[in-house]
Amino acid sequence: GAAKETLDAQLAENPDDADAHALYGEMATSARDWTTADDHWTKAATLDPSNGRARLQATIAKQWNRVPFAQVEAGYLEAARLLPDDPEPVRLLGNLHARDRDARLAALQKVADGNPRSAWSRLEIARILRSDAKPDLKRAHALLADAAKASPENAAVHGELGAVLEAEGSLLDAVREYADCVERSAEGECGETSDALDRLLNDPASPVSRSVPLSLRIRAYDALMAKNPSDGRYGNNAGLWFQDAGRDYEKSPGTT
Repeated sequence: GAAKETLDAQLAENPDDADAHALYGEMATSARDWTTADDHWTKAATLDPSNGRARLQATIAKQWNRVPFAQVEAGYLEAARLLPDDPEPVRLLGNLHARDRDARLAALQKVADGNPRSAWSRLEIARILRSDAKPDLKRAHALLADAAKASPENAAVHGELGAVLEAEGSLLDAVREYADCVERSAEGECGETSDALDRLLNDPASPVSRSVPLSLRIRAYDALMAKNPSDGRYGNNAGLWFQDAGRDYEKSPGTT
């Protein structure tokens, strides 16, 4: 097409134009032409070593092209180093070792060791530690505390920290972290954490339900309803609580 002809002409005249190579790589990726994508993304990453997206896309193309495993792993490690705020390199790195827990942990630890800003690697390590047959909640908690310092706006970190705190029995702190997660999440993207927060607030079997401070409860309900507008359960549960448990009819939707 015309775009390819324009890029061919540009690269013929300026073969070291990193942006042109990246555009060519983008086109090839969209067309699933993995050999061409690898060639141009790799060239873009070589010309601009700080371009983490080029390194990531080059590595994805290499994986499709079935290059040696070590080369793919090295590419994702480098992309994770260059893109500490992007979950994709960490996710793809972990997927390389989907059947080997210890190898997955070792690879993720390399990312964490190489970059104190990498919240995503610490989050993924913590998830593994929490879900183990014998969970290491203390280490998971410490990793997530570091991740929250590195990336305080990362909703997923707060959600996972809430799950660890709940497993540790620190239920009020878990409510706070779950609420932080829901507040920071995009609309409709926090269903699992929303359910966990709603359960701690409203389940009669929840040991913390009646001890949540009113200000925190209101904040949590506001977040649940704002981020889950198509799910009426949360607003209904909030209304029932204020009617039946809270005896605060002014806060109960639909009352006068």
